[in-house]
Amino acid sequence: MTTSGTITFDQMERCADHTFALALFAKHASIATRVVMLMTLIAWAAKALVRTLSAERLESLTQEQAIELTKRLQETHDLLLNLCQSVERVRLYERSFFAGPIRRLQESTEDLGDVIEDLILSENEQFRKLMAGCSDSLFQGAAAGSRAGM
Repeated sequence: MTTSGTITFDQMERCADHTFALALFAKHASIATRVVMLMTLIAWAAKALVRTLSAERLESLTQEQAIELTKRLQETHDLLLNLCQSVERVRLYERSFFAGPIRRLQESTEDLGDVIEDLILSENEQFRKLMAGCSDSLFQGAAAGSRAGM
């Protein structure tokens, strides 16, 4: 056995530590990549959902359908909101790798919240009457203003 082929225990240990560190880095990089992909997919799905919930489509729903849809959307919104809050707690948004997908997820969550709010308000009879009264007042005011300008 030659001396050039022998290594010390310290050298073996350093080599093992180096290999372990690289394997651990690869594992975390893989997880981070999956997290970014999943957040991107969730944000895309939420954005697509919001696009399907146009005012015309929502107005065509029966009251029972609107109530059922509102419940489901609220469940979805709660899950998305919890995910966004978890991301904020661990300050994941501070890492540029995650910033874009997190921002898109937060925007989609806010948009979905706005749709839910609109659905809830549209089911409120007092709110509908108030909006109709405001709309009529604005229309009458605009019509009076245009007649005065003639």
